[in-house]
Amino acid sequence: MRVLIKVQKSEPPTLDNPSSWSIYFSNFLEQCLIKNPHDRRTARNLESHPFIKEATDRKPVLMLLAEV
Repeated sequence: MRVLIKVQKSEPPTLDNPSSWSIYFSNFLEQCLIKNPHDRRTARNLESHPFIKEATDRKPVLMLLAEV
């Protein structure tokens, strides 16, 4: 129960070293971690994100999104 409360009250996690990641990945992760479900993009919307669209092998990411 403490963990659920902590997740609810804490800021979403961030990357330790953001400069090691692409801008597209950082933005994609930021979009996925929006707490309010009404503001968060759906898996279908995320399929059109540049991180997904410009991936050389989209199959693993699309499989993960399909599980959601």
